[in-house]
Amino acid sequence: MTPSKGIFILIAGGNASGKTTVIKPKYVDGRVKHYLDPDRLLPIAESDILSSKTLEFYRKNIPARFAAECMKDWLASERICNEGIATESNLVTKKHDFDCFESAKKAGMRTELYFVGIPLETAIEREQLRAGEGKQKKIKTSDIARRYNGLFNIQKHIDSGNVDVIKIYDNSRGSGEEYLLLHIEGGKTVYLHPEPPQWFRDAGIVYAWVFLGEE
Repeated sequence: MTPSKGIFILIAGGNASGKTTVIKPKYVDGRVKHYLDPDRLLPIAESDILSSKTLEFYRKNIPARFAAECMKDWLASERICNEGIATESNLVTKKHDFDCFESAKKAGMRTELYFVGIPLETAIEREQLRAGEGKQKKIKTSDIARRYNGLFNIQKHIDSGNVDVIKIYDNSRGSGEEYLLLHIEGGKTVYLHPEPPQWFRDAGIVYAWVFLGEE
C-alpha cells in the first residue's frame, strides 16, 4: 500500500468516562471520515469494502469479532486510510489495539491515542445513573474496575513506537469541563498538568515514565 496522509485515532477510557460525548465531538469529528462505533454496527455493516468473512460475524450477531474484522478491512483499504479512521476502546483488550496502531503506521497514517479518565467511584455513579431508577440492572463494580485497567496499557503503547500522539484528559467534572493532564508527542512529554488528580497518580506506570523521560 502506498503511504497515506490519513489519521488513525483511538479514543480510550472506561464506561461513562466521556469517550463519545466529550472527546469525539471536540477532538475527532471533522478530522476523519470513518468512525467505528462498537455500539452502532449497522451503518458499518453497510460499508462497501467489507469482506464476506467480516460480514459473516455480523450475520451471526458476534459484535466484538465483527468490529475487529471490520477494522482490519478498513486498515487494508488505501482509500479509507487516506480518508481517516477513528474508533473506541477501553484499552483492556490490548492485542487488538496494538494491531490497529501497527497496521495504521504501516499504512503511513498519523496515529493518535486519546484517553479520558474519571475516578472509579465516579464511574460507578454514572453507570448507576445510566441504568435508571427502578430498573433491575445490576452494576458490577468489578466489571467497571476491570475496564479502567486500560490506563496501565498506555505505557506499552508509548514503548511500541506506533503512536505519534498520546493525550490523557480528566473528565471528573462532567458537563464538557474536561482538561488535559498529559500530552506526549514523538516520544517526548509536551505537557504535564502540575496537579493531576489521584486516579492519574495511581497509574504509576505513566506517571513515573513522564519524570524518567524528562531526566
